[in-house]
Amino acid sequence: MNWAITGNIRRLRRKSLIGQLVLLALGVELLIFASFTTLPLPTPTQHNIERLINSGIQQVLVYLPPNSQQAVLDQFPVLRRNVPPIRVSPYVPLCPIAIFLGYVLGVPLGFLAALGFVILGLVGPKLGMLVFAAGGGFAYYKQPSFGYLLGLIGGAWFAGRITAPSNTSFRQLLAIVGGLVNIHLLGLLYLVGGSLMLLLFDGAGTYLNWQPWLFETIRNFSWYSLPYDCLFSLALVGLGFPFRWLNGILTAPDIGVKPRPKFDRQLEHVS
Repeated sequence: MNWAITGNIRRLRRKSLIGQLVLLALGVELLIFASFTTLPLPTPTQHNIERLINSGIQQVLVYLPPNSQQAVLDQFPVLRRNVPPIRVSPYVPLCPIAIFLGYVLGVPLGFLAALGFVILGLVGPKLGMLVFAAGGGFAYYKQPSFGYLLGLIGGAWFAGRITAPSNTSFRQLLAIVGGLVNIHLLGLLYLVGGSLMLLLFDGAGTYLNWQPWLFETIRNFSWYSLPYDCLFSLALVGLGFPFRWLNGILTAPDIGVKPRPKFDRQLEHVS
């Protein structure tokens, strides 16, 4: 065979079905683990963040020499005051995990992992499994947060789709922003749409009670969690490159060769 033309042979990676199924199962398991993980984090409001910063500075001041402490306190008199209690809100890291899986596993595995998580949460109680932290079952669509669970599917798909050609910093940032927009936008639309349907069926008598509840729910699900969604998504995507590389190894362990069409005749002639 003429080895001069072997450079024109394209290497072809054959996808491993077993490797893909293993990663898919791990992705679903990771989402289940995230759904039962609650992190008590400071509520991201202006006054609460100021209290957190002031409390941290006061703790650091204890380790400084007295002269340095006095200089800092003279420069910032607010640090002399007692810091009020810092408000803490529960945070569930499902959104960053969905973005991470979309970035690492790509399409369709990241999308299928999020889809499998939602489907397993709906049928899980029938199988003796509780996948969602608040329960599960087919009636779970009545939960205000169900739209955010559906948004996980779109967020994982977008993160995988936008980073499929390359994983440049711009595409990584776009995957985070677009993925979170998908999740929170679908969650808000589902929440508001469900509330409007409830208002239409129950009548205008529930309007006064409906407004405060809707505002509080949107605040808890999106306003308070979105800053932490951004921070954790940035961290996970930044740390996700070796996992993305490992995904390519596990799903394509076999290397084959496939001749380019225009060289088929040459290969047959010299063989």
